[in-house]
Amino acid sequence: MYAQHHFQNVWTLNYHRVVYNSFPYLTTPPSLPAISQEDARKWLRLETGVTDEDTGLINMCVASAVGTFERYTGFQLMEGTYTWMVGAFPINIEKAPNIQILSIEYKLDKMNAGWTGLNVEKYQFYQEGYRQNSIQYADDVMSIKPAIVKVIFKAGYDNASKIPADWLMPIRAILADVWDNRADGIKDKTSFSEKLMMNYAILAVR
Repeated sequence: MYAQHHFQNVWTLNYHRVVYNSFPYLTTPPSLPAISQEDARKWLRLETGVTDEDTGLINMCVASAVGTFERYTGFQLMEGTYTWMVGAFPINIEKAPNIQILSIEYKLDKMNAGWTGLNVEKYQFYQEGYRQNSIQYADDVMSIKPAIVKVIFKAGYDNASKIPADWLMPIRAILADVWDNRADGIKDKTSFSEKLMMNYAILAVR
């Protein structure tokens, strides 16, 4: 109820402006792996004894599988920090799941050297569904006319054990594809892993 009375969606102010000037870009990559070397070896049914060269190749294949899944679905598996430049105070963040607002800064003139931080008491972030979220602003924010806004947020899981099982299935299939065809050319047909990810595909950014 408090949010309804003291915060409102900035859409009424900025509906005529270009809100999404760019896609969020990763500024601090995850520090923890999404798939461990041990799990990768189990998935690939490899013998327990592998050489250092094999270990490096497995890590490369895992990175390729995870990266393919993230690019295809738009999901961030492990927690990373994103920076997003927009032309107005945004009404939501098209990134899912586990978004955490860290800061919102703005400039009234793009040529200004410094950024003005928006007081954390002036906005609220709400996760309204698996892929739905919104940012609500205090009434007095509506009078600000920013030339550019910078949103810094985190997305992804802080522990690999929290990754949903239905995400791991296509990643496992991709890993098997990459490993089995690590010395071959690109296949023309749609792979099993791509079929598994179709439900998550963000077609607008593919």
